[in-house]
Amino acid sequence: MWKKKLIKKKVNKKDFLISQTLKELSKLKRKKFNENSIVDLNEILRIFLYAKYKIHQSKTIEEVLKSLKEKHIDKKIKLVIAPIILGIYNEEYKSNERFTKEKFNKYLKETEEAIKLIRKIK
Repeated sequence: MWKKKLIKKKVNKKDFLISQTLKELSKLKRKKFNENSIVDLNEILRIFLYAKYKIHQSKTIEEVLKSLKEKHIDKKIKLVIAPIILGIYNEEYKSNERFTKEKFNKYLKETEEAIKLIRKIK
């Protein structure tokens, strides 16, 4: 979806990735909350992490956190992204409680702040 736009416009790939990710998060925020909202958030984060840092989230959560730790990424970014990944994973797969809109908004806000931090630091 994003590659087509990238080919048409000659823009900096990193800026484009961050702006598109923030745009997708904004769309998700406006969308009505439902059971699949956390899946959508996880998908956006997964695509961003793969495109930016080549981190595959199809692995187990332990492998994802290990590969995040091994990558040459600013320590501030690692400290912000790791809890988001772990929190979404725990909510999506391990929690027996229903995922609430408040929890979703919390993770959405944290993800937006992490992406903006990455934009600043890069």
